Amino acid sequence: VCALLDWRRRRVPVVLPLGGLGLLLAVRLALDGVGGLEAGLISGVLGLAGCAGPFALLALSSRVGWGDVALLAGVGAGLGMPRALT
Repeated sequence: VCALLDWRRRRVPVVLPLGGLGLLLAVRLALDGVGGLEAGLISGVLGLAGCAGPFALLALSSRVGWGDVALLAGVGAGLGMPRALT
């Protein structure tokens, strides 16, 4: 849905990726528990920071929107570390 909206309107509403982000972190916690660097909630939070961090810097300079940052945060949370950085 986010990709379609971004393609058609050139905007990603922040609400959509944030809902997915919360769901992904909840699923990680339910399946793997708190975990560590390779699995679980900690891995998801580190992946979130690894993917969203660079885009947050771009958003501060107005090159991308905060919806894009939230979308990348969801991707990082879903992939976890170290897959989020690859």
